[in-house]
Amino acid sequence: MADYVNFDFGSPLVTLTSQANGNATTANQTNPLHHGLMVWINVSAAGGGTLTVVIQGVDPATGNVVTLLSSSAVGAGETFLQVLPSLANVANSTASLSLPPTWNLKWTVAGSTGLTATITCSKLV
Repeated sequence: MADYVNFDFGSPLVTLTSQANGNATTANQTNPLHHGLMVWINVSAAGGGTLTVVIQGVDPATGNVVTLLSSSAVGAGETFLQVLPSLANVANSTASLSLPPTWNLKWTVAGSTGLTATITCSKLV
């Protein structure tokens, strides 16, 4: 396996506190030169619900989005997603793709009375 340099954002891209059902999309993120992305999903309190996170590529010409990878529904606990060309495709976990120049995250909370979570990203060279 190749070694990749990790560029942590340092703080969560998304913080959810006592989040009820709903969804949102982050602002578009710019990727000038990275090959991949690791997304850490940490649900510290599920409030009876689940969190699903989708990594989306954004077409720079039209703004249309395409799903690169979607997590399974996460209750309390931690998991991660990885997009990187050298990985094998594993449903709801890894995608053998390059990170496009523009991307974002979409998240959905379902069945919750108050989910608390963070979503943190690391870009991979």
